[in-house]
Amino acid sequence: MSEVKFIRNESHQVFVKKTMVASTTNWDGEEIISEEDLRLYITEGSTGDDEKDDICHDQMLEAECIDEEDIDWWSDRKGCTEYEFELTDD
Repeated sequence: MSEVKFIRNESHQVFVKKTMVASTTNWDGEEIISEEDLRLYITEGSTGDDEKDDICHDQMLEAECIDEEDIDWWSDRKGCTEYEFELTDD
């Protein structure tokens, strides 16, 4: 009997729902965007002002994750995980 060693690469689609907190202030504690503008950016995707949008985008990138509520391995649940195989060098 012989055995063949190989690698199985799996591609998954995973959805992760996180509760985040974005600040309206910079590292020095100075308010750089209003709460109203930040809320508008989150809900509408724009404040209507490119400069404010850039600030909102930066604040969201620096947001703190306070809770990872839900992880949905969608591809496993739907049976559509993609597989690729390759031989090992062993």
